[in-house]
Amino acid sequence: MNSTGDTILGELEPQYFNIEAGIAKATNNDGLWEAELSSIININQETESAIHLVVSVNKLSEDRYQLENIKGFPKEQEIQLKKGESFYYNETVDGLSEGQYEASFKVISEQDKDYIWANQEQLLFTVTEDGVELDWRDDYIPSFAPSESQTSESKGTHSISPEIAPYIRHDSQEYIVAEEQLSDQASDNAIMATSTLTGNWKFYTKSGTKNIRNAKVELKYRDQFYIWRTVGTTYTNTLGNFSFSYTPPNANYWELIIYPQSTFTTVKNPNDGNAVWKSNMFYLDLTSGGNVNLTLTNGTSVNSAFYVYDDIVTHNSFLNLSGKDPGNAHNVIFNSSLDQGSYFSGGTVCLYKNTPGTSTPMHEMGHYYMYNLYGSIPSSPSCSNHTFQTATSTGCAWVEGWASIVPLIFNNGVYTYTGGSTISLENTSSFDNGDTVEGRVLGALWDLYDTSNDGTDTRSYDFSKIYRAMWDGGSKNTFAEIIPFLSS
Repeated sequence: MNSTGDTILGELEPQYFNIEAGIAKATNNDGLWEAELSSIININQETESAIHLVVSVNKLSEDRYQLENIKGFPKEQEIQLKKGESFYYNETVDGLSEGQYEASFKVISEQDKDYIWANQEQLLFTVTEDGVELDWRDDYIPSFAPSESQTSESKGTHSISPEIAPYIRHDSQEYIVAEEQLSDQASDNAIMATSTLTGNWKFYTKSGTKNIRNAKVELKYRDQFYIWRTVGTTYTNTLGNFSFSYTPPNANYWELIIYPQSTFTTVKNPNDGNAVWKSNMFYLDLTSGGNVNLTLTNGTSVNSAFYVYDDIVTHNSFLNLSGKDPGNAHNVIFNSSLDQGSYFSGGTVCLYKNTPGTSTPMHEMGHYYMYNLYGSIPSSPSCSNHTFQTATSTGCAWVEGWASIVPLIFNNGVYTYTGGSTISLENTSSFDNGDTVEGRVLGALWDLYDTSNDGTDTRSYDFSKIYRAMWDGGSKNTFAEIIPFLSS
């Protein structure tokens, strides 16, 4: 959509289902609370496919690193729903102690393997001594969460459990002092290095673990004066590996830290003052170096931040390999507590809890990189309620269509929304016609790229050719303007 200032480009998911959720009543039972959750669900189109409702209830952990499932959840059931009718759901959750909770209501209906209807509604509430109230009282989420050691530990690489770690953790001021005092010493250490520490760091995806690529890693130690000092800083390679060489200092504790940060992007936490997300592991002794293998803790906010970071690395690397550096993107905000509509505005991408594992991070980065390459976002009128299927304007269709081509390439022509809906762009015949339609522009870009010749789709280009047509010669305001550059 267009604001009076910066252009705000937000993704809109097709609304196959409408979901409203709330708390009908709350009752105290011997010091614990019972909350009756209620929801009303409607469908906007008829379907013969089965419709399933999945309800989850989670509590924010005491350390605030992650949400933990309430016993008995998630619950799934098939529901009957027709257009013009409503489905009413009520569920009493008992034994609720004081804390902050999230309830999630997800409706999903698989039309075929590439075409899923879905929507999800998030309900946040807080349980206090006095009752149950909507929303969270405190939205602070720490930017830090510990990693897990995957190393067969021996002397020299013995990690310290997360329970003990807080007692040796430093504060930010100690960091600042240490780094200022050690700048010259770090250079000397590189020359006289006698110990080497190597390692690998991974994070969790929906299907398993994956190497953390191109990410900043720091090695620190605590000296005899209880001051934390920096040994060095490096970056993981494309296999998630890192290495430090150093002269062993006089140390009694060591710390490894990894950030979703590279030379070209940074992912920040808005619920902790926009601090950069990070994970770490403490060690008793790394004097002799060694080899360590680490994995982020699954289910934490930090792991989710690295999940979206990985999509940014993939997107950036793909464009670089396709012929041009799309520029830096250090203003990426990842909010791990709210399910909302992500957006790009004025050189900043805002992503939310529901984005990891979807097409959304790459879509919003598509806007960021267009902004970098063009110097601004082209005029995109009538874009406040854009969808793949409906006509808006040639500018809106071009800006939004281009933003989706890279995630489409990495998911074989299928786009995945944050609510769980998916849609294949192989066939856009049911969409409105013309280059004022976002999905038609995206479908045309996909047809130019994919190797399947079907109907009038008889051309196939390497993406580097399509990408060059996008940026060569300066800004393009419509899809039609890139066509002459494809033949040049």
